[in-house]
Amino acid sequence: MEYKYSQEKLRKLNIRRFYFLFFIFALCSILYYFGEIIDFLGWEVFRLNFFYTVHDIHRLVFLFPVMYAAYYFGVRATAIIIILMISVFMPRALFISPYPDPLVRATLFTVTIALVGLFMARESERRVKMGRYIEKTKEQYFRALDEVGDGVLLIDSDYRIRFLNDRMKHEFGDGTGLYCYNYLHKKNTPCQQGCRLNDVREGATIEMEYDLPDGRRYQVVALPYVDTDNVVCQLSIIRNIGE
Repeated sequence: MEYKYSQEKLRKLNIRRFYFLFFIFALCSILYYFGEIIDFLGWEVFRLNFFYTVHDIHRLVFLFPVMYAAYYFGVRATAIIIILMISVFMPRALFISPYPDPLVRATLFTVTIALVGLFMARESERRVKMGRYIEKTKEQYFRALDEVGDGVLLIDSDYRIRFLNDRMKHEFGDGTGLYCYNYLHKKNTPCQQGCRLNDVREGATIEMEYDLPDGRRYQVVALPYVDTDNVVCQLSIIRNIGE
């Protein structure tokens, strides 16, 4: 069974996402206190009114790390980012801001973004769980096809092979990821005659006999199959009927 990412690649990808999440959170925090940083370091060239106004607008940049955590990491990571966000808002609200009701404004913003972020995180987790369930079901389905005495071949809309059962691998070798015309016919372009991929993708079930260049003859039943990424593929059941 083939996946878009191997477990090792997925782990490394999540590590990069984790570092990127806290990188953008750090940038948001720096922007939130950039006026104080300018005063402390004496950067007169950066002294703009934008950095010294009411910080309601500045808080909006924290939407990005909250939504990013919700989409990629789920509820727990989103809750952690929200807690860190509160810890960034509180010093200004309690000790620094000269504007009216800074604590109330910061609290209202935090509650609103927390509700949105946690709802999105929950939906993201449900999506991931559903995807894992579908992949598991698909894996069980194709594992059962390995027990079939006939060959089974799954081809996507670009003629690329998505799945081969053990029988196909035994007769032709492992061609997962190759183009079917290259794998079966040793050609570099799609077959002009005999290929019914477009008909099958439109819903037709095709039964036919197929001759390969080496003289082998196969009985083929091709039918449409909608894969987990909603791509309509051709699922072919292939039986060797001699030479």
